[in-house]
Amino acid sequence: MDEFLKRFKNVKGAIFDLDGTLIDSMNVWRDIDIDFFAKHGLVYEDSYQKAIGHKGLKEIAKYTKETYSLEESEEEIVSIWLDMAKDYYENKINLKPGVKDFLQYLKSNNIKIGLATSNSLDLSMAVLKRHCIDSYFDKILTVNELKVDKSSPLIYLTIASSFNLVPSECLVFEDLLIGIKTAKEAGFITIGVEDECSLDKKKEIKNIASCYIKDFFSCL
Repeated sequence: MDEFLKRFKNVKGAIFDLDGTLIDSMNVWRDIDIDFFAKHGLVYEDSYQKAIGHKGLKEIAKYTKETYSLEESEEEIVSIWLDMAKDYYENKINLKPGVKDFLQYLKSNNIKIGLATSNSLDLSMAVLKRHCIDSYFDKILTVNELKVDKSSPLIYLTIASSFNLVPSECLVFEDLLIGIKTAKEAGFITIGVEDECSLDKKKEIKNIASCYIKDFFSCL
């Protein structure tokens, strides 16, 4: 771990995405989407996931309602999704390999730790508490709270500011290309995290990110 931090001068903070980065959950959302579409007589296509990947739940609900002319309100759609996801986040979703050990090492090196997620706060806290890692985070923020998605750097900048740090003092860990691009352009040190659902963008992520990891054991 000491060697990992030595690669990046003056790092004092680390900001993590949740789904696909810290937890192995992206296929869960794909299954939820397929089930949701089927119940509405619609056919799920992979292009849908590509269109919504960087958005928060409220934005996704708006996009889905408008694109597929659904009768439910945006609030009702979000509620349906949260109900479908609740059991997964409370009981089934696992951490990516090495996550807990890596968070422990960051803490031992006095690194401030933030969570920047497109997920809901309730689901995020459910999975963090299940794996007993919620206490590692000094700041947890969702895009829904800021009314932006990850095409905006606001969520990363807000967390860095809460730590009294500038972007160049913070690592940002993301599995999606849009998150890596946004954080990089805002001046953060970016770490691409491999995930099955973003393998089609692996080459682009590796070209943009300061570092690319297959799992968190490689950082120890």
